[in-house]
Amino acid sequence: MKKKLKKLSGAQLPPKIASRTKQLAAFVEEMHQVKGELRQAAIQAIKQHMTPDNRYEALFMIQYYARLQQSSLSEEEEANFLDKVDEVRLRSIQLKRDLVQNLEESDQITPATRVKLLQNMNYEEMLLLDNG
Repeated sequence: MKKKLKKLSGAQLPPKIASRTKQLAAFVEEMHQVKGELRQAAIQAIKQHMTPDNRYEALFMIQYYARLQQSSLSEEEEANFLDKVDEVRLRSIQLKRDLVQNLEESDQITPATRVKLLQNMNYEEMLLLDNG
């Protein structure tokens, strides 16, 4: 939309429409600045409220907002990218489950340790699926 407004603002338009187009372009630019400031504020708030118990989730969200700050992707491209990231994370959880199963079968970990590890993986998967 920003590109379209810039293109229109340079075109020969009636003065009233040209003025309105410039106003809209300025408004869009201001909204992008506000979004950037909100993302930065979100990062700061997450850092302030990070605890050892929520460290993983907090770092993930900080990474997400920092990436949005630097991103030049469209919203649709960003959504597609995040879908792919979620797919990779789900696959990694399954690989971890397979590894835990192999460790138990080869008597390298106890069944109790296996249960604890699987509980952590289930929690990670639940967070991923709730956010997706």
